[in-house]
Amino acid sequence: MGGFLTVIGFIGIIASFVWLIVAFAKKKRKKNPLISLIGCLVLLVIGGALLPIDDKGSETFKKIKTEKKQPAQKSRDLKVEATELKAERKKGKRALTLSKKEEERIIEKHCAREWPDDFRMRAYCEKQQREGLATLKLGKPNDISGKDFQVVRSKCAREWPDDFRMRAYCEKQQREGLATLKLGKPNDISGKDFQVVRSKCAREWPDDFRMRAYCEKQQFEAIRELRK
Repeated sequence: MGGFLTVIGFIGIIASFVWLIVAFAKKKRKKNPLISLIGCLVLLVIGGALLPIDDKGSETFKKIKTEKKQPAQKSRDLKVEATELKAERKKGKRALTLSKKEEERIIEKHCAREWPDDFRMRAYCEKQQREGLATLKLGKPNDISGKDFQVVRSKCAREWPDDFRMRAYCEKQQREGLATLKLGKPNDISGKDFQVVRSKCAREWPDDFRMRAYCEKQQFEAIRELRK
């Protein structure tokens, strides 16, 4: 309906315009061609309003507008991600290379923040922090490779930059998780299922051996449950 009115209105405007020119040329009354012109304009407007909206075209237009915005947005996201990664690396690196003075300053600041009005607990906190630091300074244990040790040390330093006790505990948990992973395939799990589980958990927890071992444990339990 909208298309029909639009066509009629458009043709009528042309015809009325020609009629009006002829009326001017022959010096006849111009009222009728003017009324016809106005009426056709009204038909054109009504017909245009009744035309169906092309959803596909609208969606395409929106998609084009969105795609034009994407490069700028992507660039901003990459800059933010790069900044955060740089800050994280700097934080981790600094936490791994500290002077004696910096270590003491971190310990005192951490415990003062944890126990602002309890000097007994603050003193105990500092004692625990120094014990944790001493454990960290023992370096790489014999039962872990240099590569795995660096993964563990970097991860725990990032997670606990100003808490040496928790960092030492984090490393202990990671080494235990790694030891569990080294046990290999359980006797009641097929080689195929084991490889599926190992790949899945390694993808999900690339730098967290404790969670990777826990992930495998859950998967093995699920496989046993499915057999019942």
